Amino acid sequence: MQSWDFAGAKITERKFCRQYLGRQLRAIGFLILVVVLVAAGSSAAKSRFRQRTSEAQSVLLQERRRCAMARADIVAAENAKLQIEWQRGLGDVTGRSLGLLSQICSAAPEGVWLNRVQSSDGKPVISVEGLAQSYGSLSLFLGRLRASTGVTEVRLTDARTANEETKQISFSAEMQVASVEASEAPKAAAVPAHP
Repeated sequence: MQSWDFAGAKITERKFCRQYLGRQLRAIGFLILVVVLVAAGSSAAKSRFRQRTSEAQSVLLQERRRCAMARADIVAAENAKLQIEWQRGLGDVTGRSLGLLSQICSAAPEGVWLNRVQSSDGKPVISVEGLAQSYGSLSLFLGRLRASTGVTEVRLTDARTANEETKQISFSAEMQVASVEASEAPKAAAVPAHP
C-alpha cells in the first residue's frame, strides 16, 4: 500500500486552481477588453453618426432655404408677369372704353344731355340715360350711335316726357359693344392703299 502524499496533492491542487483561476481571469479580462473596445467603437460610431446627421440636417436646411427662396422668386416672377399682362389688358380695355365713351358722347347732338353711361359687368352691354329736347334730337342721337363702329344693336328701352312745361323727354337706351375685329374692320377699310 502506498502512502498518500497529502502535501503534494495540496500543492498540485493549488497549481491547478491557480491555473484555472488564471485562465478564467484572462478570459474575463479578454471579455472586458472586448466589451470596452465595442463600447468605444459604438460611441465613436454614434458620434460620427451624430456628426453626419447634423451635417446632413444643416445641408437639408440650406437646401430648404434655397427652395423657399426659389419658390419666392418664382411667385414674384409670376406675379410680375400677371401684373404686366393685367396692365397691358387694362391699357387695351381702358383705351377701348375711353374710345367708346368718346364715340357715345360725340354722337349726342345739340338738345341731348347724357346723365349716365354705364357698362354692365360681365356683359358687353352699355346703357345710356339722359334727356332730350325733342323726339327728333333723340332720333338723331340714336341714328348716330347706330352709325358708330364701336357699338351694335342700339335700341331705345324707355322714352317718356320728363317735364310737362319744358317738354323734355327722359330716355334710356342699350347697345351691344362691338367685337374688336368688327370695330376695327371699317377703320382698316378706310385706310387708303399705297401703290
